Amino acid sequence: MTDHDVGLVAEPDIRGAVDLFRSALHVPPLADEEWQGSSEVNRTGRRHGVWDGDSGA
Repeated sequence: MTDHDVGLVAEPDIRGAVDLFRSALHVPPLADEEWQGSSEVNRTGRRHGVWDGDSGA
C-alpha cells in the first residue's frame, strides 16, 4: 500500500496546485493577470494537498 502525506501546500507551490486542479476539471490555467487578481484562490493556509509518500518530495 502506498503512503500518502497530507498537509498545507507551501506558498511557492500554490499556483502549481491550482493549475493541476483546474486541469483535472478541463479548465485552462489562470493567466498572470487573473492570478494577481484572485486573492481567494492564492491565499496561504487554505490549500491542502496530498503527496505520494514514494515520490521523494
